[in-house]
Amino acid sequence: MPFTQQMTFPHTLTLRSTERGMRLAAEPVAEIAGLYASTQRWDELVVSAGHDPLAGVEGDLLDVQASVLVPEGGGFDLLVCGVVVR
Repeated sequence: MPFTQQMTFPHTLTLRSTERGMRLAAEPVAEIAGLYASTQRWDELVVSAGHDPLAGVEGDLLDVQASVLVPEGGGFDLLVCGVVVR
């Protein structure tokens, strides 16, 4: 299993109907929002090679949510604590 030793927030589990049948869904509990010191949001952000939109963001604990549209033949890497996530 690829998720060994994973640490995460507590989640609420629900069953959802999808086109492929019932699925188990997990959402972080609402109380987590009370732990945030600040939030930053970028909408419709276009990122190019060498441009780091997170350059000014600092912190040891981050909750990152992203939807990435990668063009055909393109790629997207996210560097997290020195580790490349593809």
